[in-house]
Amino acid sequence: MTMDDLDVPVALWKGVRSCTQHPIANILSYDRLSPGFRTSTVNMMSMSVPKDIHEALSKPEWKTEVEEEMNALNKNNTWEITDLPQGK
Repeated sequence: MTMDDLDVPVALWKGVRSCTQHPIANILSYDRLSPGFRTSTVNMMSMSVPKDIHEALSKPEWKTEVEEEMNALNKNNTWEITDLPQGK
């Protein structure tokens, strides 16, 4: 996806389903978004989100994000590590 794709209504680049009686392309487009918001939208839509923590930790860019989140949780005393109850 590129910035130019955002000038085209979403339903045209995503595809209109045959069951759609009222194509969303007639109502929705990104042409009125500010340049900064359009850039953020493009970045989010092209991002691949890991399915689980193992996949996230296997990718350097996601591992950094996970570590930063864990550090923030620890800094804010969000939790404390304890032993599991017996049998768990």
